[in-house]
Amino acid sequence: MHSSILKEQMTYEPIVLGRLNDALKQITHTLNIYYDHHESNYNELTNEKYNKLLADAYDCRGIIYLQLGRFQYAIDDLTNSIRLNRYSTKYLIDRGVAYFCNHQLMPAMIDFKINIDQLIGMQWLPVRDAVNSCDVQP
Repeated sequence: MHSSILKEQMTYEPIVLGRLNDALKQITHTLNIYYDHHESNYNELTNEKYNKLLADAYDCRGIIYLQLGRFQYAIDDLTNSIRLNRYSTKYLIDRGVAYFCNHQLMPAMIDFKINIDQLIGMQWLPVRDAVNSCDVQP
């Protein structure tokens, strides 16, 4: 029983690795195209508009690196995601996992703690918005 499962896993592994490497190449190519275009068409509004898209692209590539066992590359890309969109708790979780897989426990714990702190802080956003929407003048 176990040997048949192992054989099946060994059959699919090259296919999965090939697809991950193909996705990695595609995302890297897309990021290179963006940066080539961005240098010639820099605009503050465009920059803000695309930061979240770029952050997602770096996050995707970081996750692929993580799945391939290339943990430092994953950490680097996930750090770029956080720089581009520092309010995303997802990127902190992903980078924390990458740190953990790379046996860097303290940075992993820091990312997880920051994530928890951000989530707790977000609970107060509706209260802040309600207070700000009141037209009370002192």
